Amino acid sequence: MDFHDIPYAATSPYCRCKLQTCGGLTINPDCPDHGNKKNPAMERHTAGNERCQQLTKENTR
Repeated sequence: MDFHDIPYAATSPYCRCKLQTCGGLTINPDCPDHGNKKNPAMERHTAGNERCQQLTKENTR
C-alpha cells in the first residue's frame, strides 16, 4: 500500500521526496527535510483514496 504525506511546514530546495498531484509527498528516507532522521509532523493518507482525491481536486484549482 502506498502512502502520501503532506508536511505541515514548507519544504526546502533540498527536498528529495517525490511530489504527488494531491500535494503530498512520497517520502525519500534520505531526504534532509522529511527523511527518517527528521520525522516531521505530516498528514498521512493512502494513495488514491477519497482524501487523496479531494486534495488533488483542491490542488488543481
